[in-house]
Amino acid sequence: MRKIIAVLIMFALIASSACAMDLSGLSLDELHEIRKQVSAEILSRSEWGEVTVPVGFYVVGEDIPAGHWTIKYAPGEYGVIEYFLNTDDTGKGPADLVFDYYYCGVCDPTNSMASIGDFVSEFDLELKDGYPNLFGFLS
Repeated sequence: MRKIIAVLIMFALIASSACAMDLSGLSLDELHEIRKQVSAEILSRSEWGEVTVPVGFYVVGEDIPAGHWTIKYAPGEYGVIEYFLNTDDTGKGPADLVFDYYYCGVCDPTNSMASIGDFVSEFDLELKDGYPNLFGFLS
């Protein structure tokens, strides 16, 4: 019986290591494409309802779907969301801080930053196709 269990464990370990992917040889563009495909697959699942978005620059309609979003703090964290249509010369920041620009800070009420800054625990935002977004969550 022990030999059978040992053989089953060995096959399980071989199968799990065969499923692992080595991503180190991929280009940044290839990694972005994989991330986009994984995100699309996650969003297509019926059990999906909430997702943690890592720090990054995203384009609505390409990286994240357009539509109504409720943006909340991550437990213990605080952060800033910038939402804008046109980018500056770097391609990562807003071109105009007056028009087509939205900025909001979110914070876990238990985080010490909650009493310092002008943060909310959550807010709603209608994301439109083509808008670049900078999600910057800090701890």
